[in-house]
Amino acid sequence: MFSYMRHHPVHVSISGRSSGNTSGGTTTACVKPTAFQKLGIAAQAAVAKVSNKTIGVGLGGSAAAGNILGVAFNYSRQLVVSPNGQAAFTTTFTPLNGVPFNALVSPGAGGYGWVAGT
Repeated sequence: MFSYMRHHPVHVSISGRSSGNTSGGTTTACVKPTAFQKLGIAAQAAVAKVSNKTIGVGLGGSAAAGNILGVAFNYSRQLVVSPNGQAAFTTTFTPLNGVPFNALVSPGAGGYGWVAGT
């Protein structure tokens, strides 16, 4: 099974100023966070600072369908904040995967979603 993960830096500190590599200049945000995201970043940064651990919160989902042969995929996205207030979106995607040929799938489809925390 192949899994794909990509990070999208947000570069917003608890105070809302840009953070990250500022040696000799300023860093602009790769993604301008919404007011709701800024609130979430601040809350996660507070927990991350107290625990000295990187904190991630997000949503994900999984689905599968088949009739004799089947396919399945997974997708999740988290906002991850480090103790110094740097934030990034982390996306994990497992593309459509076929079920092994030595397995039979009963007809049907299903899916579920979850809240993810790291």
